[in-house]
Amino acid sequence: MMRLGQGPPSSVPALVGLTERCLGLGSRRVFLIIDALDECTNRLDLLQYICAIIPDKRIHILVTSRHELDIIEKLSASFGTISLADESSNLLQDMQQHLAEELKTPKWNHLHHPKNSDMKKELEETLFKDTERNM
Repeated sequence: MMRLGQGPPSSVPALVGLTERCLGLGSRRVFLIIDALDECTNRLDLLQYICAIIPDKRIHILVTSRHELDIIEKLSASFGTISLADESSNLLQDMQQHLAEELKTPKWNHLHHPKNSDMKKELEETLFKDTERNM
């Protein structure tokens, strides 16, 4: 098991050992979160391990990655996927709605004064432009 202050497993064998240990301790479910798989130096080994454990219903896996062909080819048959690029218009609308709602909260009341209307407008435009640019 990981101890407080200990980082994530640094190798596939360490991940395998940790997963097996969790299952051996009687865990009914183990959740693996693998962030930025495309940035892993040992990604072929990690992909092979992920594919090998997919049939084990006790193990639940969340993988994030950029759109890389080898990862998609290995995992698309076994995993449901969500492409944030495909969802960008929905995400943009959600983010803009959140920003608009946030600006209505009491901590932003000073922006609602008529003398600050230009500042409020500039802030909203800047936030919305940055949101669009980052999508």
